[in-house]
Amino acid sequence: MSARKEYLIGIDLGASSIKLICIEKTGEDWVLRGAYLKEISSSPSPQVYESQAVAALAELLGKVPPGKLKIGVTWADNDTVLRVIAVPPMPAGELKQALLLEAKNFFPSMTENSRIESEPLYETTEKGIKKIQVAIAAAPAENVTRTLDLLKKAGIHPTALLPIPSALKQIGEISLVDEKQIRCLVDVGCQSTELVILKGRNLCFSRKIPMGGLDFTRALTVALVSSRGRTQLSLKEAEDIKRSVGIPEEGGPEASDKISNIQTFSMLRAAVEQLTGEIDRCLDYYREESDGDKVDTLELFGRGADLKGLTAPLTQALGMQVKKGEPLRFSKIRDGRGTPG
Repeated sequence: MSARKEYLIGIDLGASSIKLICIEKTGEDWVLRGAYLKEISSSPSPQVYESQAVAALAELLGKVPPGKLKIGVTWADNDTVLRVIAVPPMPAGELKQALLLEAKNFFPSMTENSRIESEPLYETTEKGIKKIQVAIAAAPAENVTRTLDLLKKAGIHPTALLPIPSALKQIGEISLVDEKQIRCLVDVGCQSTELVILKGRNLCFSRKIPMGGLDFTRALTVALVSSRGRTQLSLKEAEDIKRSVGIPEEGGPEASDKISNIQTFSMLRAAVEQLTGEIDRCLDYYREESDGDKVDTLELFGRGADLKGLTAPLTQALGMQVKKGEPLRFSKIRDGRGTPG
């Protein structure tokens, strides 16, 4: 009797979509067997979201071949925050207690019900003093419980539940080419954007930006008044234009018979400038805190990063190379989709 195949399952539990990736472990090799996406409505009702998410998870898991599953889940939560801080070296038990006592300084909005997790990252030296860089995350306990309950209803018992910055760190590690390179990885989600800075494999900085893809959609729903009268796109019409056209190129085909390319560009410009400004402030802060370290490249991830034409204005405004991230391009994971398992 042959041994059961082992699969690593990665699930991205987003606000408007559920994504699943299936990787088979065969000896020392890793083979990508499937990557799937299921859209759901970004409903403000927790009950509606849970119902749609559970159904989407069941559908996506049905595409996974039978075998032994090890499941990791990333989740988009506006109230979950991760910070990287420097602390003096100390025993693990003392470190955990010290972080709990000092957490209020890192997370002003945390309450007694907040869930705190920490992970020592690497040693560093600041002005001749040895310190340990630690990733510390805080999340409302009820949000964690609600997410775990949702997963349980879908028959999922995750090995790990990761905030998006932790997932970005892992993506940065598997796609690393140059140990000396400083990279900024940005995940543009539906409601918020997560930004991390990696120096080689080391996570140095993490921030949450309070805007996402939904802000670009809403920007296109502003009412317009012209000689043809008043025009206003619905959220669905705006989302369709955002996905099919994005930020229009000069001289390109008209985005819609309702609004022109010039109007589309003008409506999206404020949201692009806001995102650019937020990213620029993060880069400036990191540069000041790191005594002048300069980020070499910026890579975009998440569905919000699929906005066509987004990399060009970011490249121009930030003065650095901005590109879509390709997490599997330099990894040891072989694309085996469409080949026998």
